[in-house]
Amino acid sequence: MSRVVYMADCIKGQLLAFDLSAPGTMLPAESLAGGRVIATLPGFQMARQPCRGSERIICVATIWKAGSRPSEPNGNYEHFPAPDAVRRNIVFGGADMRDAWITCSSTGSSYQFRWPRRD
Repeated sequence: MSRVVYMADCIKGQLLAFDLSAPGTMLPAESLAGGRVIATLPGFQMARQPCRGSERIICVATIWKAGSRPSEPNGNYEHFPAPDAVRRNIVFGGADMRDAWITCSSTGSSYQFRWPRRD
């Protein structure tokens, strides 16, 4: 069971991690934000809902760029584009968890594709 909850700060383009002591119970905050910053995305990227791509990679759909992938603990990321400028969510599924679905709001569409790498 994961002892970390991830949150995307849309306006700052940051991925934050919050440590849990038990299900639904956060450890005391080390900063005013309450979580630790895992990554700050470069340029004008507004991070959206994060999801776990693997044990060490947390993926976020971003508005203006899709599929930026902050990786804990060093904050490195990769960018995988999608055909819509405004992405809202990304989720993974399939037998090997490499089928990705991105929902997009400028067209009201969703896209399914194979994630290009195994983590």
